[in-house]
Amino acid sequence: MKSGRLLVISHEFPPVGGGGSSGFRDQLDALPGAEGDIITSLAEGLPAFEQRGAFRIHRVGLSKKINYETSGSRAASWLVFAAFTLAALGKGFVLCLRSEYSLVIANYAIPAGLVSLLLGKLFSLKTAVNIIEADILDPGSECREPYRGPLRLAVMAALRGADKLTAISSHIRGLARLHYGASLEIDVVPFPASLPEISPLSRAEAGFGEKDFVLAFTGRLVKRKGLAFAVRSLAALGPDVKLVIIGDGPEKGPLSALAAQLGISGRLIFKGFLGESEKFSILSACDAFLVPSLHEGLCLAAVEAMHAGLPVITTRNGGITDIVEEGVNGLFTDYGDVEALNEKVRRLKEDAGLRARISAANPAKAAGFLPRKTAASYLEALGL
Repeated sequence: MKSGRLLVISHEFPPVGGGGSSGFRDQLDALPGAEGDIITSLAEGLPAFEQRGAFRIHRVGLSKKINYETSGSRAASWLVFAAFTLAALGKGFVLCLRSEYSLVIANYAIPAGLVSLLLGKLFSLKTAVNIIEADILDPGSECREPYRGPLRLAVMAALRGADKLTAISSHIRGLARLHYGASLEIDVVPFPASLPEISPLSRAEAGFGEKDFVLAFTGRLVKRKGLAFAVRSLAALGPDVKLVIIGDGPEKGPLSALAAQLGISGRLIFKGFLGESEKFSILSACDAFLVPSLHEGLCLAAVEAMHAGLPVITTRNGGITDIVEEGVNGLFTDYGDVEALNEKVRRLKEDAGLRARISAANPAKAAGFLPRKTAASYLEALGL
């Protein structure tokens, strides 16, 4: 990596945020010799300033972070975004006066991309924007529709004004070009996946019956993950098919109620949030991994499942098409089609040879997402 410091702007940075923030953090951590400053949102219980390895973290904006995917008030969420934009611009201005940076990197086109664009203009700095699904598809529409009005103009300004653009999947790149300009030069660089050594569990140790066929899901329990669709599908399958859900979120209550209504509460197993080691151990005892989502920007959860040797059954919606190849490491279905999903589950359940072939191939496919590999692609895309 060339000498020089990085100025990084991301309104979400762990422990605040979901996959878009944790994936980006892991990408930064994998960059050899990287150092600099990170401007992110102030959050309750976190200090305004923190030294994290070679990076200094500056938290600015309102004291309470509101996530509009789980909040009933989108207006409140955009107020937080606006406050962060102004505060990040002020903090970035001060930092640019004090330090020299080789590049300003924004994770998300809005609001971070706008801040990087303005700082780049003010201080003649090169800028890069990393694009994820929430930059193109409005989370307020469950990622069904692109942004409209002023927000669309803001995203367009951030993307067209950047010197370098990266997207976490070819699907996101395609959407960015479709909605914001076919001529945009965008490199696809997925977030890395941390793939630890797995301590496998036996079926009995995991609490599963030897004859059970166990589907697994990991992630936040929000509507766009399609778990209500998965639960309805589960009800139409045999009593030996179970679904293990690792994660938590606002949809847990409605999903539990739906399972009770359908008479399958005993086949829907909520594990809550688990540590990485325990999560992978549980996955190792399952038979297949389920991604029933309405949309996925990339889906590193599927990569993690593949590392554990699981075949993936997934909808075709989004960047997961960069990960799964039909019949090679998983099977595709259509969102909302209960019978089509169940046909894929039955196929894997009844074809032990197919399961074995996919299970043997998937860890090698997952290894392509190791941090050292995605970091090399990211450095090349950034010109560092």
